[in-house]
Amino acid sequence: MKKEIIIVSIIVFLVIVTDVITQRYTKATIGEVSNELNGICEQIDKEEEKNHEEIQESLNKIIEKWEEKKNYIEIYIEHAELEKLEMYMLDARSYVKKKEYNMAYQALETCEFIANHIIEKYKFCLENLF
Repeated sequence: MKKEIIIVSIIVFLVIVTDVITQRYTKATIGEVSNELNGICEQIDKEEEKNHEEIQESLNKIIEKWEEKKNYIEIYIEHAELEKLEMYMLDARSYVKKKEYNMAYQALETCEFIANHIIEKYKFCLENLF
């Protein structure tokens, strides 16, 4: 009986540690992308005469960074959530190419919402366990 309790305790400990590590990585990665998308939203919102090339280049950098980091996140997060985020990023990029900044702004706002939703959804708390 003592042996089983030790084994179960070790397994529970490993699950908690793994969850804390993945949660921190998710929060850092998706938070970073969300902040950068927010910066582009501000750039679109504030400027009267928008610097099209700068906005497009910033968005392309964010998408490239996302492509690199999403491979690790895909291991433990639902693919549908990540695909929604990526889809809206790509939509925003296409809208910026067409210089449809209102639509790009909406797509970027949706990206931020989805990113924050992913962070909240996978946060380690009792509400998410049950």
